[in-house]
Amino acid sequence: MADSRSLGIRLLAAASSNLLVLAARTLVTLLVTPITFHALGRFDYGIWEITASAAGYMALFDIGLRPSVSRFVTLYSAQRSYEDLRESLSTAWAFMLLLGAFALTVFTCWGIVWLIHPPRESAHWWRYCAVLLIIGCQLAILFPSLVAESALEGFQAYVAKSRVTLVLVIVGGIVTVAWIRSFDALLFVATVNTLGLAIKASIFFRMVRARLPHVQVFSLRAASLQCYRRMVGFGSKSFLQGVGEDIVSFGPAMIIGAVLGPATVPLYRLPAAITDYARLASWTAAYAFMTFFVELDASGDQARMRRTYLTGSRLAVAQVMPVAIGILVLGAPFIGRWISPNLGLDARPLIPWVVLIYLSPLLCPIGVHYLTALAKHGGIAIVGAALSVIGVVAGALAAPHLGLVGFAACVAVAVVLKTPYRIWISCRAIGVPVRGYLTAILWPALPCAILQYLVMWALASRWEEATWRALIGTGFAGGAVYIVAFLALANRDDRQVLREATGHLLAAVRRRPSAVS
Repeated sequence: MADSRSLGIRLLAAASSNLLVLAARTLVTLLVTPITFHALGRFDYGIWEITASAAGYMALFDIGLRPSVSRFVTLYSAQRSYEDLRESLSTAWAFMLLLGAFALTVFTCWGIVWLIHPPRESAHWWRYCAVLLIIGCQLAILFPSLVAESALEGFQAYVAKSRVTLVLVIVGGIVTVAWIRSFDALLFVATVNTLGLAIKASIFFRMVRARLPHVQVFSLRAASLQCYRRMVGFGSKSFLQGVGEDIVSFGPAMIIGAVLGPATVPLYRLPAAITDYARLASWTAAYAFMTFFVELDASGDQARMRRTYLTGSRLAVAQVMPVAIGILVLGAPFIGRWISPNLGLDARPLIPWVVLIYLSPLLCPIGVHYLTALAKHGGIAIVGAALSVIGVVAGALAAPHLGLVGFAACVAVAVVLKTPYRIWISCRAIGVPVRGYLTAILWPALPCAILQYLVMWALASRWEEATWRALIGTGFAGGAVYIVAFLALANRDDRQVLREATGHLLAAVRRRPSAVS
């Protein structure tokens, strides 16, 4: 078992490399989305979001197998139990192959339905059928590749994995910008995404095999029903947790498209996409904690686990706070400048609700990963899934009468109700009073965020027009105020962690994967 210093370095390297990939993905999205939106048009962009959301829902059928793979790979690698490792990877791979075939069949049937009843009267209605077939092929590749990706996370090869993803994200963005207008935009976007996924899957499988050169890790003969039951027994709790998250993430686009029409989907999805990147930034950094909590729990180092939990939670909340304030102040004018003024005006009343939907759960950013590592996440999974279903159903009933704002408000209320229960369960498991936890994570982020809001609101109120210069200047000024205030109020340990994390973030691209993974 690695000593605590080595463990901390690997944790920082993993979180930093994950954040670097997310930053690149965010930048590419900001540059590519306006081009994609205008190339597709509002209706086809809505169709793309609906089909992408349906594909996202298919991930529910993995029954929580992905976190199971990560956990058991970490466990069996530490124990050097290579036969169990081979059986677990082979079993998960076999199941995911079947799931990929099932997804391909579903989307093929959906394509046939659209072939008979196209979603829009058009001379080129066959395009929608072709897109569904392409997405079906994408899912047939995606599900088996998730086993390789989860295995790399179990090996804590976050830096190596992130480097591959980083290159593919950048190349995909360049290809899209260069050639989307030369082809049918909808078919082009679907094809580029599928090819990028296929390349990434091939590389990830090679990386896993390279780590276990003497073990045939993906073998149908090594798969067993007993191993599947063991993995599902652990993963079923993660499955319920995933149901709650995926319903909120993917449900709105499908429901809005069905109730209010595909052309209305971008009005919700554009502010949701911006806010979701803030959520993903915290989740991506926090996800690396799960395998490290498995190691700490195996070593019995409860005191270090508690310190890591509180420090990680505090810094994750500190990361989200300024982004939430920035979206609240600049979200609507940014969308107006980024996509179109009309969309910016229409999105303004939605943005506070969308911020609550995506960012309120981040008051407990590491709790789910901690409980998953200890296999104690069943309670929050059940409650979270139930509240998500209630919120989305209530929103679907409200949408015809209250529009998008009514839908978003219903989902937001349900999501906000998850957070107190999640905090209570996590604090009880880690052995920290709820009041002590809230005090630890909200200081100094909360007062710094309030100061940032006041500065940004004062600057924005003086605008004559929301130019790029005004938006960037206001965002930079608010961010600078927050950072300076936070560093002035943070304790010495947090400042040291931030210095080390910054160093790893800057070195993540050029460092050899073997050096840290």
